[in-house]
Amino acid sequence: INSNRWGSYYDATDETKRKKQSEFLAHGHVPWERVRGIGVLSAACASRVVEVLDGVAHRPRVVVKQDWYY
Repeated sequence: INSNRWGSYYDATDETKRKKQSEFLAHGHVPWERVRGIGVLSAACASRVVEVLDGVAHRPRVVVKQDWYY
């Protein structure tokens, strides 16, 4: 769990990746106001997300988190 080395390069079977991936499961819906942050891969994506959120009352932090991606 405490490793970011879990893509196909490190495990050709992708079994580790499969085990570490998770889904966000919620019954019905999740109120938008509960979202505290949005992690994105790049500055370009962050800019686009900020643009989409323009004018929205609740605006979670948008942070580039390249280490979240494999």
